[in-house]
Amino acid sequence: MNMTAVDYSNQRRHRRVYLSTDVAVFDVISGERMGEVVNITVEGLMLVTERAMETGSIYQLALALPESVDEHQVINVGAECLWSSPTSVAGHNWAGFQIIDASSVAETLIQHLIATYASA
Repeated sequence: MNMTAVDYSNQRRHRRVYLSTDVAVFDVISGERMGEVVNITVEGLMLVTERAMETGSIYQLALALPESVDEHQVINVGAECLWSSPTSVAGHNWAGFQIIDASSVAETLIQHLIATYASA
């Protein structure tokens, strides 16, 4: 099988933002904790996970907000896993997702998350 690495960095329209707080991510369908946000934009996010994600799969994600925003406690988005690779820590993986379905409320909440918790 020919596995060619794809460089998605040149396809990004928004700068990746690292957050100064932990944001847990859950699979809405299974309820399982998938991992934590490493960086995020309004178009995608990178997670550190405890299991490999299936590239090309679509996930319904719930990002747990560190504090409620206008009575919202999570950000729900549909996202496609573009890549997954092991970290240097055994049992952990990096995974990159493109957000493919987000309501206007979800987009506003992501922008709020970035504006409030972007690391310096």
